[in-house]
Amino acid sequence: MITLLCINGLGGAGKDTTAQALVSTIPNSALLDIKSLSRTNPWEFHEYATGLQNMAMLIQNYINAGFSTIICSGGISSQERLDYLQNLIDTKTIYTYIFWLDVKKEIRDMRRVQRKRDDADKIEHLEYIDSVFTDPNTLQVQNGTFVRIKADTLTTKNIVEFITNAVLVAK
Repeated sequence: MITLLCINGLGGAGKDTTAQALVSTIPNSALLDIKSLSRTNPWEFHEYATGLQNMAMLIQNYINAGFSTIICSGGISSQERLDYLQNLIDTKTIYTYIFWLDVKKEIRDMRRVQRKRDDADKIEHLEYIDSVFTDPNTLQVQNGTFVRIKADTLTTKNIVEFITNAVLVAK
């Protein structure tokens, strides 16, 4: 069975950092970042289909190339988006974990302002971004599991250990 690890959370939660650490830790794995799969000009936050279609195609390409674990950073911030992705992949042969990183707003805001990745990381835009990308509370995953991780005080290493242990226990 193929394992799909989707790392999600609000801006500044540590999705990219965690996903990069996971791909470095898990043998025979591949990493997909929704930001690079959906960067367009103009970009509209409500237009998610293209990025998830690209993600689904690359998941299949990595499976065809022999990778057993595919790690996705971002993109699954609602039941609608999860359902859309799962309708594009073979959920009978792919077990999907959705890990949601819970981090307090003040910590996330500090991280975003410090990283200065793009305009969304400017202090004047943080409230708007948080109003667009909201916490889904819980998600129903076909052939899979949704797990919330209280990540406020955890290091990246702690989060990676938690995720890898959760996956190993399930196998």
